[in-house]
Amino acid sequence: MSLQSDNTSKNTTSGRGLRKKWSVRKWLGAGSLCVLLIIVIGAVWTWSNRYSVLESYVVSLLQDQGIEAELSIKTANLNEAIIDNIKLTYQSDGKPFFTSDRIEADYLWKEAIQGKMKRLRFVQPQARITLDENFKIVDDWLSLKSESSSGGFSIPENGLFLEDATFNLETPYGFPEIDVSATIYQTDEFKATLVIDETDLNYNGWALNGSARLDLDVEGDRKNIESLIRIRRVERETLALSEATFEVSGILTATTTLPIDLETLDMSFNGQLSGTADRLKTQPFTLAGSLFNWTGEITRETSLSSPIGLDGQIELLTEQFTFADKSRAKDLATMLTLSDALSKTPIAQHFAPSLTKTLEGVLEQSEIKTTADINFQAENAFISLLSPLDVVRDETELLITPALGQPVYEWDRVNNRVTATFGAALNQPIPMTLKETRIEAASENGWQLSDITRFSGDMATTKSWQVTSNKESARLAPFKASIDYSTATSRKLNIAGGVDFDGRVPGGYVEGFKTGGQLNLSLPPPGKDGLSLSYVPKIKKVVVEALQTETDWDLKGITLDLIDGKKIFALNGNLATIDAGLENADFTAVNKRDGRDFNMTLGNTRAKGVLNSRTETQNWALVFEQAQMQSDSFPVEGTTGNAPKGTLKVNRTNGGLTFNFNSDAVDVAVPQGAVQGMSVAVTGTPEDYLVEHEGGSFTTDAMEIPDWPVMGTVKFEAGMFTGEAIARVPKANNTPVNISYNFADGAGTAHVVLESLIFEPAGLQPQTLAPALAGKVAAVEGTVSADMLFEFAPDIPLKSGGVLNIMNMNFGTAPGPVTGLNTQIEFSSLMPFQTKGRQILTMENFDPGIPLDDGIIEYELVPEGVKIYSALWPLNLGAFELDPFTWLYGAEENRVVMRLDDVSINELLQTFGNEKLEATGTVRGVFPIVIRGLNVIVDDGYLEAKDGGVIRFVADETEADDRFQGDKILETWSSGDEGVYNDLAKEALREFNYRELTASIDGPLDGDVELGVVFNGANKKVLNGQPFEFDIEVQGELFNILRSFNSNAQIKSELLKKEGVAEN
Repeated sequence: MSLQSDNTSKNTTSGRGLRKKWSVRKWLGAGSLCVLLIIVIGAVWTWSNRYSVLESYVVSLLQDQGIEAELSIKTANLNEAIIDNIKLTYQSDGKPFFTSDRIEADYLWKEAIQGKMKRLRFVQPQARITLDENFKIVDDWLSLKSESSSGGFSIPENGLFLEDATFNLETPYGFPEIDVSATIYQTDEFKATLVIDETDLNYNGWALNGSARLDLDVEGDRKNIESLIRIRRVERETLALSEATFEVSGILTATTTLPIDLETLDMSFNGQLSGTADRLKTQPFTLAGSLFNWTGEITRETSLSSPIGLDGQIELLTEQFTFADKSRAKDLATMLTLSDALSKTPIAQHFAPSLTKTLEGVLEQSEIKTTADINFQAENAFISLLSPLDVVRDETELLITPALGQPVYEWDRVNNRVTATFGAALNQPIPMTLKETRIEAASENGWQLSDITRFSGDMATTKSWQVTSNKESARLAPFKASIDYSTATSRKLNIAGGVDFDGRVPGGYVEGFKTGGQLNLSLPPPGKDGLSLSYVPKIKKVVVEALQTETDWDLKGITLDLIDGKKIFALNGNLATIDAGLENADFTAVNKRDGRDFNMTLGNTRAKGVLNSRTETQNWALVFEQAQMQSDSFPVEGTTGNAPKGTLKVNRTNGGLTFNFNSDAVDVAVPQGAVQGMSVAVTGTPEDYLVEHEGGSFTTDAMEIPDWPVMGTVKFEAGMFTGEAIARVPKANNTPVNISYNFADGAGTAHVVLESLIFEPAGLQPQTLAPALAGKVAAVEGTVSADMLFEFAPDIPLKSGGVLNIMNMNFGTAPGPVTGLNTQIEFSSLMPFQTKGRQILTMENFDPGIPLDDGIIEYELVPEGVKIYSALWPLNLGAFELDPFTWLYGAEENRVVMRLDDVSINELLQTFGNEKLEATGTVRGVFPIVIRGLNVIVDDGYLEAKDGGVIRFVADETEADDRFQGDKILETWSSGDEGVYNDLAKEALREFNYRELTASIDGPLDGDVELGVVFNGANKKVLNGQPFEFDIEVQGELFNILRSFNSNAQIKSELLKKEGVAEN
């Protein structure tokens, strides 16, 4: 066995055997020299001389060489010689160096003199051979040949036979003993069996203990070899082998010229090599409990850059494969699992470590079993699996399967590239498979990979993948994905497939994140920072069941369409950026503290974010369209909102979360009211923020609110909203209405103060503020101020109250104009209107056809209408008043009773503005009024004067008509003049003393009303005081009737015109 340090272990056995064989050749030459001496002596002496003389001569001759000899010549003649019991000893140390039970030689005398034998046979020879550090024989006795013979030694023609020979080698490296039986015809034609007993050898850092048996059948360059090698141990700094057994059977072909130079020895072996080893430790790995069987060819061509070639099949089973350097296993696992790329990829970064850790564990220590074809040549090396490569550690199994028609391993020695093509199944951390997998990597030696340059394959799992890190779990549902990694121009990783994921992502922790598409990752060169990620969705719809954020608000039920993911993620050092185009986003935000929530939908949206892992900060910016919000709890039940477009910026730092929201037009509605088209800017934190708003129109079901410009601020702090706003009245010189409010948990107050609001006929009118007043009042002028308070809370009716001051108000109504109205109304409720008990209203004048001054009304506002307790206008010693009644807002009709008490008839007549008619006496009357919308109907109203009086009517300036006096009366009646009755009436009314007077009125004031007047009495100057009765009936529009008496009737006309009603 060779111990040269510069030859491979596979050549060790054959090299050692050859060296020993040629050492034996020298020994054989020495033995032949002894035979030659004997033959020469036999030639000098005749056959009849005794053998003892010859023996003595040989002994004497050897003594001259410093060798003590013992031998017994049994036969010696011209053709053969037989020598028994040969023993040769150095005189210097007294140790025998050669013994043999017998030596037989066949020869021709003449050829024998030249050192040529026909046949040589050694029986049980034993020889001690000493080698120096260069494996050269240094024994003196082996040099006798050159001194005693003129010819060189050659293998006998009929063969050289060694039977049970033993060679004891003495070397600086050990003392092996070799048993040899051989039949040798030529140096390249022989059969031999060599047995090396167990021995210890130490050479050039190697330490070996073992034994071997080698059977050789050599014919020319063809050498049949069968061997059994047992190694107890082999040790070197980078290699250790223990308890190994190797069996070799095959044909060895080699160029064997003498002397043999192992450095240039070319050879090939074709056959079977099998063995077992308890432990093999190399610098990169250790094998324990290994079994292998090789069938094929092993070649050595020293002229090639890679001299060793393999072409054959191997069966391998090792109970334990272990990487000597665990960091090497970790580095290789990191490289093969693309951990550098996947650990920076969202979602994959959670699971890549567990996959890398599993493969690292398998590479560190595992059981390996496979059958493969191996072909290693000068420029390429190939391994093709004939059965799956089964790698097992504990409960983890990695099964490598061959790809159809492709070697599982290929090494391009020229380009220093390794290519692996295979399928794989791994049962840990979850069952997963890889199909059509191809890996390309740089490698200078074929097994140490320096960089993965290409990785592609289809990956699939069959169970949910669960991992936990930093007390936070992540889940990946069974998936299928195509992976393509390349460093051709730059490092790129493409992953296509679907995902159903729970775990941490930039911005929070997601549950039920579902999407499908292709992820394209651009990676920096190794050791550099910077990567970018794009995502092309196969299914636009992205679903997230829940997103837990670092704020007080979480999101649930998220759905959105991803329309642009070209720059969805980038990472440069500590900075990560996110940029995505979304639409049709829908989610519900839930407050972690109190459970309040709201639903939000977004149209076309651009979302950008910058995340710093070192400072743990996040900056987000959203530009959105068609945002809609709805909530049953935030800020109050029944809240809705809408913004056609806007922006939202969110910044998260160690100090908390801040945000900024802006929109030019926001619609917000709550149960108490709504605002539309409001410009809004919100800044602050979720716990403390400020809302600035401007514009918009307000509406509420409880009352009509004018469309006034409003601007103000709302502060949210410690769960409380506090706001101030100013509304300006456009047609009243932008009179301010100051509003302050606060609320929390849906409960709060609002305070509204109107300092002074001026109504002018050509300016602001009440109808503008309260459209319900249209058609009921006109030409309003005066001043109003108000101070109102609203209180609200969940599940509790709205509370409101305040004070309304009406000052010096003038306006027109259907019954007549009002001037100088003043009142202070104290409300106990504004929704609906209700006063704190009875209120007092005063007015300077009310003219419903009869001018009424200094009126006083006692009233109360109730939810269903207005209660009038009293309404009184003094008329001299009398009064005009209304009976108590309740005006119902929603009634189809309302009834009012008007009364005249002790009113001077003459004062009434003067009211009608006709100075030709005078009367004395007082009148009382009752006028039941029915009001249906704008229609005012007198229902059987009447007047009466029971105490009598005088009526004076002067039609013109003419003298009294004496035709109805004295004797002329009869003549006047006899004339037959049809106008005499009219003249009689006029003349009687010049001074008519009436006893009773009654008047009736019935019908609509703005339609045909029936007016009747009846009075009786006498004029002393007419008909000699004869009593008679006036009965007058008029039908027509009352206001046309009264128009001739009082221009105030024009008010009615004006009101009708404003309502678009044609005047009859």
